[in-house]
Amino acid sequence: EIDRDAVEESLARRLKLERAQAARILEAVGAVIAASVTEGQMEDVRRQLSPDMREVFIERAAAPA
Repeated sequence: EIDRDAVEESLARRLKLERAQAARILEAVGAVIAASVTEGQMEDVRRQLSPDMREVFIERAAAPA
């Protein structure tokens, strides 16, 4: 099973980043994906994920510029 910890670790290693940076990238990618599909489609995806990965795929408010 793929969990958030494994994905963050893989991102950090492959991109040569600190773990916190990898976590932010994962959340940003998840937010873009969640914003790009319908809520119904996203719910279908979330049902297939581990609980810790489900929280990655939520829309987040944009950071102030």
